[in-house]
Amino acid sequence: MKKSIVLAPDVASRYISVGTMYNFMGVDSLALRWYRKGMELQDDLIVAHWSLVYFYLYSGNIDQARWHVRTALDKFPTDVHILHAAGDIELIAGNVTLARDYYQKSVSYSSNQDGPGNQLAFTLLRLGKRGEANTILDSNLAVYKRASAELPEDFNNPLAVATIYAIRNNADEALSWLRTAIERGARDYRWLKVDPLFVSLGTDPRFLEMMRDLHARIEVMRHSAEQRGLFR
Repeated sequence: MKKSIVLAPDVASRYISVGTMYNFMGVDSLALRWYRKGMELQDDLIVAHWSLVYFYLYSGNIDQARWHVRTALDKFPTDVHILHAAGDIELIAGNVTLARDYYQKSVSYSSNQDGPGNQLAFTLLRLGKRGEANTILDSNLAVYKRASAELPEDFNNPLAVATIYAIRNNADEALSWLRTAIERGARDYRWLKVDPLFVSLGTDPRFLEMMRDLHARIEVMRHSAEQRGLFR
């Protein structure tokens, strides 16, 4: 990505991609620097706003995350990803009803599979609407399991299945599918540790061991990048 920036220094999305790599590796100061470079080039880039929201959520700064998402919503009020991010902020903040409203809007512009259907179902369960929630979860479970079998190299589908089982407090199935997602390349342990949908696994020794293993893998990548002079 850095080589591509040398070749085309005016493409803002590439700066955001570099920032996201640093964010996943936990190098927050460099992540923020590269996000800001991208925003300076193009302040109406949706992925830049979205990335900054999660940058601040990872570090526990809900106020900054909320400011960025509100700024983005002023510009992109119907964007599925920004609405999804707004819901995640409010869910982490404990505002379940408001989170549900954002998720419902996001789903209305996409679908329960392409949008945050699992998140919507989670909030519906929290609000006592079990029938609505289970209808979404049953449908999503079938879709994501089928997609996982059809796309054996993709980690997003087994991760979505793991999420559904975690929502339903089925730790064994959730951890089995999460293990599959990790084997296929899922590495975003920073989000898994703060994602409210995985709260049922939060104290499970097996989940904690997975998070320690992911952290160790990221540390190896981080050390390799630093040794190659990429931390600048």
